[in-house]
Amino acid sequence: MKYDCLRSEEKNLRALIFVTKGMVSLYQNYKDMIIIDTTFGLNRFNMPLLTISGVKNDGSNAVLGFAFLENEAYEIKKWVFTSFLKFVGEPPMACITDACPALMKATKETFLGTKFFLCGWHVQLNLKKHLSGFKKQLKKQSKLI
Repeated sequence: MKYDCLRSEEKNLRALIFVTKGMVSLYQNYKDMIIIDTTFGLNRFNMPLLTISGVKNDGSNAVLGFAFLENEAYEIKKWVFTSFLKFVGEPPMACITDACPALMKATKETFLGTKFFLCGWHVQLNLKKHLSGFKKQLKKQSKLI
């Protein structure tokens, strides 16, 4: 098991990354495409949980590492990915993330040579959100004609 903690000057926990030997072994086999996502407030510490996962050949999910974060700041995510890279040895070939600017910047600066893709679910969600006003406007215009 490998883990590392990032602490503030006051010794408060800012981030904790955790990777088992099994996760490192899975990463070596399934590092061609990883998925990074963060959940919010689902634990008693109210710390976002960042999950690094992959997909095995049989289509099942493989957890490759996870971290608890004080917040979603770029500096904390950069620290997490730098620590993860020390544990696994080399960057993934490709990475899927959402469009969080801090996440995108931290992964691109840490995982050199990796190709990056936006999550299709997040793209679809944002299209609905940003185009819903356009759809309403079209309906209003068609009523006028």
